[in-house]
Amino acid sequence: MPDLINRLNTAMAFPCCRLAGVVLACSAFLGCDDSTSPESVDFELTSGTFSGNPLFRGADPAGHVWLDGKMWIYPTTDHQDWNQLKHWNAWSSEDLRSWTLHERIFSADQCGWCVNNAWAPDIAYRNGTYYMYYYFRNNGRHPRGVGVAVADQPQGPFTNVTVDSPLVDGHDPSVFVDDDGQAYLYVGHVIYFLAEDMTHVQQENGSDKTRIVEFRGRQPVGGWEAPWVFKRSDKYYFTLADDDYRQLRYYMGDSPIGPFDYAGTLLSKVSSRNIHHSILQYGDRWILWYHVWSMTGPGQRRVQGEFLTFEEDGTISPVSVTKEGVSGS
Repeated sequence: MPDLINRLNTAMAFPCCRLAGVVLACSAFLGCDDSTSPESVDFELTSGTFSGNPLFRGADPAGHVWLDGKMWIYPTTDHQDWNQLKHWNAWSSEDLRSWTLHERIFSADQCGWCVNNAWAPDIAYRNGTYYMYYYFRNNGRHPRGVGVAVADQPQGPFTNVTVDSPLVDGHDPSVFVDDDGQAYLYVGHVIYFLAEDMTHVQQENGSDKTRIVEFRGRQPVGGWEAPWVFKRSDKYYFTLADDDYRQLRYYMGDSPIGPFDYAGTLLSKVSSRNIHHSILQYGDRWILWYHVWSMTGPGQRRVQGEFLTFEEDGTISPVSVTKEGVSGS
């Protein structure tokens, strides 16, 4: 009976999806008209057309819109065995339905200190160059941390800059370039001021120029990660996954370095092992990208998307997980 209950709960969180018109049982035990068990189905890492949530296989999706006007997503290239995570792919779309896979934009063999556990990247663009901030956990062994690679097109291939050692320690890098051109690298509680070349940290009194994130009104609880900062109108939003990494909260401030005041829950606790997200504007809509877990085993995650709505005071209306997502008809 406990196993059945677990399966029922999970089925509510992971609806069926369609890939090129074929129903796939992503984690379906209920509510889907396909009898194939989820353990026997895996999403192919191929270009295709998707209708509804979830989309393609991957995790920790970093979404961006570049000069070509396309939606680009840079996810962790997920695998059942995280020790086999040694490279990243990218995905692009012109309509949020048809997605093109760009394979192996950067991999561990391009980096002297990199081994495996390649997680949660982010990308920035400045002065004609794309900067990829990547993370290798390396089985928890040192050296590990955040490095930088560069390319002249969004799909890479990226060339490593931090060849011999990481740029900074920590994981889940997130980059924000403000209107004045100053770039910030968010890694956990620490905000790094990036130099003009985007591949070094500014120096202050002989050390990296940093600030510690100041949260006001409510402290993140139960462990937190996955910082993502964006600007809308004159407000800066600091978003994160807390409460055992399963719930999205957000804070608002008047500066990219804070302080940030608690504003509420963005996405309530999901029936998933963790959640990791990004938020950006696409045309006249705002989108939340995130991942959910399937039931095919550890490391099996899928990218999903939902539209965001802002209230007049700048706060965000709570988001619900939907079957339609951003690509549903």
